[in-house]
Amino acid sequence: MRKHLLALAVASASFTPVHAQDNVELDTVRVTATPTNQSQADIVQPTIVLTGEALDRQRAESLGDTLGQQPGVHNSSYGTAVGRPVIRGLGGARVKVLQSGLEAVDASSVSPDHAVAVHLHDAKQVEVLRGPASLLYGNGAFGGVVNVVDDRIPSTQEDDGVETNVRLGANSVNDGQEIALSNQGKSGAWRWHAAASESKAEEYRIPREAGEIEREENGEIERRDAEGKRLENSDVDHNRQFSLGGSYEFGNGNLVGIAVSHMDSEFGLPGHGHEDEHEEEGEEHDEEEGEEHGHEEEEGPARVDLESTRVDLAGLFNNPFAGAESLTVKLALTDYEHTEGHEEAHGEEEHDEDEEHEEGEEHEEEHGPTTFKNKSQDLRVELVLEEMLGMTHVVGSQISYSEFSAEGEEALVPSTDTENLGLFWLGEKQIDDLTLNVGARFDSISHDPDNPGELDSACGFSAADVDKTDFSNHSVSLGLIQELSDGWQVAGSVTSAQRAPAAEELFSCGAHEATLSYDIGNPDLDEEQALNLDISVRKNSGALTGSLSIYRNQVDDFIFQNAVVEGGELLVEDGLQAYRFEQDEVTLTGVELQLAYQLNDAFELTALADGVRGKLDNDDYLPRMPADRFGLGVNFESAGWSAYAQHMFVAKQDRTATFGVDDQGAEIEEIETDSYQLLTAGVGYLITTQSAEYRIDLQGNNLLNEEVRYHTSFVKDLTPQPGRGFKLAFNARF
Repeated sequence: MRKHLLALAVASASFTPVHAQDNVELDTVRVTATPTNQSQADIVQPTIVLTGEALDRQRAESLGDTLGQQPGVHNSSYGTAVGRPVIRGLGGARVKVLQSGLEAVDASSVSPDHAVAVHLHDAKQVEVLRGPASLLYGNGAFGGVVNVVDDRIPSTQEDDGVETNVRLGANSVNDGQEIALSNQGKSGAWRWHAAASESKAEEYRIPREAGEIEREENGEIERRDAEGKRLENSDVDHNRQFSLGGSYEFGNGNLVGIAVSHMDSEFGLPGHGHEDEHEEEGEEHDEEEGEEHGHEEEEGPARVDLESTRVDLAGLFNNPFAGAESLTVKLALTDYEHTEGHEEAHGEEEHDEDEEHEEGEEHEEEHGPTTFKNKSQDLRVELVLEEMLGMTHVVGSQISYSEFSAEGEEALVPSTDTENLGLFWLGEKQIDDLTLNVGARFDSISHDPDNPGELDSACGFSAADVDKTDFSNHSVSLGLIQELSDGWQVAGSVTSAQRAPAAEELFSCGAHEATLSYDIGNPDLDEEQALNLDISVRKNSGALTGSLSIYRNQVDDFIFQNAVVEGGELLVEDGLQAYRFEQDEVTLTGVELQLAYQLNDAFELTALADGVRGKLDNDDYLPRMPADRFGLGVNFESAGWSAYAQHMFVAKQDRTATFGVDDQGAEIEEIETDSYQLLTAGVGYLITTQSAEYRIDLQGNNLLNEEVRYHTSFVKDLTPQPGRGFKLAFNARF
């Protein structure tokens, strides 16, 4: 029996209101990120699934914001429009983001101010596999996998008919508006799905005390009040998403399908504006320029214009040949592009016309927009075999090819072609109440960069060092799960996995305004080698349900950006702190707790807690580690009414990274992040008729109007999270 077919380990659960105090069981939810679409309760790996009303409550403009309150998951926020998930303290390329089972292609792993190009407006389900998922999705997914599932290639509707969904929303904190429409149906062997949505928002409101935070020259931390009621340049001009797909079933569940999707978004990047000449390096120069030309040059706010078009093809074939249960083939072709640049901000006095024209050309050349492009093909094949030698087996292959390019002011990484070939095998054996899992994967990764020409001498390597690099990754895993009485389970796993360096880690060289850093790559980087141990206890039935997971992840040759210190001072290039990609041994340990207790048919109490510690070999802390959290909540559901409240306490993060020692012998550390309390509450009412459902929801966020800053954010000291706000949503299905 294929009960826990994943060679990864430990289990968790998400909780929604249910109706039976004495014999509560978790709802059956299928996780499509697994080869056999297992139910959530049967998956060995720690898993979160947001769907239905729970997803509607959490749905936000960014993926990180949507998932940021889940156990073990945080948000690397760059304002509300941009946010990538951070899982167990790991983010960027160590967390794979998928759209319906294939990688979401964008530039979000290159820089934290780049949005994740997934279609959230029409998502039916968001799945999170916490912990190593390298065996399934390759090249170093040490943190985990996030799979955003929509029905762009429809396959689930069984009966003939048509269904239409409408969602309308408004948000007081940013005067936000949203509309989302979808239509799906089945007629005979044909199925179709169409969806369109648009959202927009003004700059969001922030608490009065939530101004900028910075370290003075004497080392003191200065905290300012906000200059206005709203965070400048935090608006979303528009976010439009569209998809159209269809499928044809040949019988016996065999089907083929195709879908086309497009997204178009324009938004601001708060905390990204800056003067043309940086204070630390260019103050003297600015004075001279001001005297000579009678004005001070300043850049306006940074804006992003993003477009992505994707074509998906898929085929599912049951019993394709003797010895095989099913064959799944998926192909995604993506054309992604986003342009990022500063709006013009003029000086107070005008230049002479000829002089202004000459300087304007120079300013446009040095400070024009940067265009990032990523064209990708991703093919994935999974074959589920019949039982052999008392074991069930899944074998598969994944082949991807991408062409990444960047042109403009912040083109820090040369245009790079990347090829990836992966082969994997997963096996499972059932021995009474014990399930054993084994698995292995091999990946071949190749980065082929263009020659960038002359490089800044500060980077310490030359154009000759920017050359083709090849890596071979190996991953293996062993896991088990033991069923106990009364719904209890014990699970554990050990996973060894590797990650090849990304192109930006190898070849970056130049000023990076998004992170207020001067990035220096390292062409000599080796593969990361991780050894992960997970142990968990969970309970899936009864009045009390929940899970406790403990993990330890040791990563040799961990790649991270370390501040460059020369002569007892932080090295500054182009007015920005210089950071070089280096490697060291890192150990991450953490715990995740989630509980739910059904008081009666209507009320449920919940609790959540998580914490992670990330340390280098010298016992220094890793930067941007999530703060500890503890939350309590209550859910109510009865006679069409639903309500909930959740209070989350986020502790002060004073376990900060050390970047070096100044000329006085004092340690140079990242700035601490204060604690805060987050109170969320909502109420909803569902009206059901014979042919339709209507639901209206009112939700209050940050009801205490706390100053909220995520320590996982690069711009936490410049960009606080929104203050108190209320969301009103209307959903109709008919």
